[in-house]
Amino acid sequence: MAYNLANCVWIALSIPSFIASLIADKLCEISNRIERADMRNGEEKQGENKRIANDSYKGVNIPKYLCGESEDSIDLQISSLTYVFRLYQINALGPFLKPDEHHRGFYTFSYATDQYSDWNTSPGKDIFICNNRLNRIYNVSEFLEALLADPYRVLIDYPKNKFRAMLILSGPQTELKELPKLNKNDHFEFIILRPEDPDERYVEVLTMLASLYREHRVSIQLKRKLALKVLSTQREKHPLHVKFTKNDRASIIRTYLQKLAFHVQVERIYRATLKTKQKHLRNALLKISPPELKKLDNARKSTRSKKSANMNTTPKKKQLQLSALCESSPKLDENIKTSQMDSKPRRQSGSIEPLESIWASDTNSDTHFKPSDSESAASSSSGSTRPFTSEEKKLFYDQSKMAVRIRIERERLCLT
Repeated sequence: MAYNLANCVWIALSIPSFIASLIADKLCEISNRIERADMRNGEEKQGENKRIANDSYKGVNIPKYLCGESEDSIDLQISSLTYVFRLYQINALGPFLKPDEHHRGFYTFSYATDQYSDWNTSPGKDIFICNNRLNRIYNVSEFLEALLADPYRVLIDYPKNKFRAMLILSGPQTELKELPKLNKNDHFEFIILRPEDPDERYVEVLTMLASLYREHRVSIQLKRKLALKVLSTQREKHPLHVKFTKNDRASIIRTYLQKLAFHVQVERIYRATLKTKQKHLRNALLKISPPELKKLDNARKSTRSKKSANMNTTPKKKQLQLSALCESSPKLDENIKTSQMDSKPRRQSGSIEPLESIWASDTNSDTHFKPSDSESAASSSSGSTRPFTSEEKKLFYDQSKMAVRIRIERERLCLT
């Protein structure tokens, strides 16, 4: 009986522990189920987040600023170019870039705010928002690469006009109702030029509507000549193409812009060279005494009157007239010979180096001539100096072209 009583006591005492063990096992099983369910939910949620992130990336469509067949969609081009235009105030850029102080071989924007207005004539109507997130969305670093990684970047007003070329769209917008306005006053506007458009449309857009190098008064005849030459060269590359492709279109715009930029820079250095040479000649003539200078002026007036009366006057007769005048005044003869030697072009290996000082000089006085005025404006500023001969002018012009080519190739080496 005592044994049965002990068993009952043991059973009574072990029941709670047994029940507790069952409850613990059940709770552990439930916990494991919940943990496995949470893991599945977490994986599903993570996969959903990745899918949403990918979908949002595709929805944002980060611009690449490429040309030709790889170009961004038209609406993306419009939105991204509008953002970077306002971010960097492209219309306020100065004529030249400035070297980056922290990175050798790199350039940063310089501004001429005293010459250009802000992007919007009515700032109160709109507030421009920019931040790091938007900079990543619009891929600002890629834009700077597309705009500045170009050997022609050192030419006057090139980045500004390259941006104008980027505003030439290959087709109309699809989501926007109309093309947005950038800055009409400074000639920054979106223009549509389809690849299949006729040559007349290409010439119209490149020479007039796109306002390329509007800051420089290049004649419309020269622009048309350059555009037609570029179009003809592009057709020779692909004679089987009936219509231009997007790659052809991109090549035409890029080549035309570079040729026009090259011409503007060469003309600028050429005019400055003529002015510099003429200044040296004028300083040499100032050493002549007033009576002798008066004789020289009278002789020139007489020569000009005879030339107007008889257009067949030969250079030899002119030389004889000048020699007769010099014989009457030995000092005058010596000064003229000295001035002619100073103004005579010299072919030497370092003759292009002085043009580097002209490259980034003041642009207000020598960039706003018509091409037809480039020689007369520099060679007829004073009646006391003689005009340069055609051989001298050709030499100066060839030296200017060589200086520009050397500078472009130097930048090309920096970019490779």
